[in-house]
Amino acid sequence: MNDVENERVSTVIVKDQSRLGRDYLQTGLLMEITFPQYDVRFIAVNDGVDSINGVNDFAGIKNYFNALYARDTSKKIRAVQRAKGERGKRVGTAIPYGYMKDPANPKQIVPDPETAPIVKRIFESYASGIGIVKICDGLTANKIVSPGVYAFQRDGNRSGNPDMNRPYHWGQTTVRGMLSNQVYCEMAARNGRAEARKYSESSEWERKQIETRIAQIDNTIRCLYEDRVVGRITPERYDRLAAGYESEQNKLREKLAVLERKTAELDLQEQYIRKFIEQAREYIEMPRLTAELLRVFIRRIEVFEKPEKYSRTCGNTIIIHYSFECGEAFLAEELGKSA
Repeated sequence: MNDVENERVSTVIVKDQSRLGRDYLQTGLLMEITFPQYDVRFIAVNDGVDSINGVNDFAGIKNYFNALYARDTSKKIRAVQRAKGERGKRVGTAIPYGYMKDPANPKQIVPDPETAPIVKRIFESYASGIGIVKICDGLTANKIVSPGVYAFQRDGNRSGNPDMNRPYHWGQTTVRGMLSNQVYCEMAARNGRAEARKYSESSEWERKQIETRIAQIDNTIRCLYEDRVVGRITPERYDRLAAGYESEQNKLREKLAVLERKTAELDLQEQYIRKFIEQAREYIEMPRLTAELLRVFIRRIEVFEKPEKYSRTCGNTIIIHYSFECGEAFLAEELGKSA
């Protein structure tokens, strides 16, 4: 428009009128007032419009229908995106740093084995109290390629504005954006459930193998005992063979107990996570802190004595146990109660 107003444009050519603008009022203003005012010829190829032949009576109507079509398309796209989101499917087009397309299903994303550990490191560092500036300095010092440069090196994508002169420079905005990106939280939960499902499936197969072997050993020992009774093997040989089988059986039983306990821990952890999510949905808005709110999100708070008893500058150590945290010690305690 600056070029038009400075009389640097003689002709504007578009595929059709909708390419000039979606707002029918603005498009009509350009075609019927602005372009003639600056002696600019307007051509819309597919619509057969050429201002040198005069104003087309249907041009205004076509602009109006183009605007309606654009609004209708926009509504449909938003509806589709909303429906995808409600079904738990990914609606974004950009792949967050730390993830890649799933080779088995390109519509889904999975952790990138090269960069996922870096994302984990950033979150763990921030959770431990390290500031964003120090996190950035640490990544730069360790020569970790920045997300923009990594994307460019991987597939030539320049959307992250890669600074090839400073490939290891991590900006505070980048790290802050990652820490506030809900995709990482949602994917962490989803991956934790993939992992849990995979472990459950593999442990079930292993459990069946162990139980089958234990039963086989029982049968073998019974046969050995019968051979001893009828004199086919000596008592000494029976004792030696039976001891070996019983030792193997005891190890298998210990392994089976570990598998069953781990499966029980995963089931219990899943129950607590589901319960927490159900409760948290009721408290999306938190106008003020209440006792009820504390009970939902916090399991308990441990306050320790000061290292220097009467010091005014030495603070107390405080540990907050959130309700969504299910550490090994807590799970062991809960399983002990149920047992």
